[in-house]
Amino acid sequence: MWRLKLSGILVALLAAPLTSVAWGSNNAPAVPGTVNYVEGAVTPDGNSLNSKSVGSANFETGQSISTQTGKTAFLLTPGVYVRLADNSKATLVSPSLTDTQVSVDQGEAMVEVDELHKQNNIQIVENGVSTQLVKTGLYDFNSSSDTVRVFSGEAEVQENDHRVKVKGGHELNLQSTQLKTEKFDKDTAEGRLHLPARRRDVL
Repeated sequence: MWRLKLSGILVALLAAPLTSVAWGSNNAPAVPGTVNYVEGAVTPDGNSLNSKSVGSANFETGQSISTQTGKTAFLLTPGVYVRLADNSKATLVSPSLTDTQVSVDQGEAMVEVDELHKQNNIQIVENGVSTQLVKTGLYDFNSSSDTVRVFSGEAEVQENDHRVKVKGGHELNLQSTQLKTEKFDKDTAEGRLHLPARRRDVL
């Protein structure tokens, strides 16, 4: 499990056997969209990835990466990482360091923000609704349930002319007409991703 800066918060991530795990040893600088973890069936724009792809494969503006029975993780900006659960899909809308946008098109994605700078503008789009990550922390986006969940950190959700702040320990149902946040138990909430340590070995 990745070591997360959650100030003692334990996030229960899906415990599943790792059938095909690989970490890259490529010393080349990683760029936005660089794939740094592959488990099971992962396909960027229809091209299958394997253990040799880790650290060298990347997808660019407008390209998508999908999982079937598998998981993957990729670099978004320095210090920001996106992980996709089984049966999920994400599209890299913009890889710019000052205007970074990813669309969660299917399934679930977790975003870990370890570094955030003034010039960063990180937006996660889920079912047409944009969420800006404004603080370091751990965020969960589930397109199936239309929810944004903040384990730690702070996010701002923009839908039409409504802007809602979501703080740590709160979630927002994007289908709600009132767009009000609700608390959830961070200690017992069930996550869906389980990746090994050594993430930073490839970044």
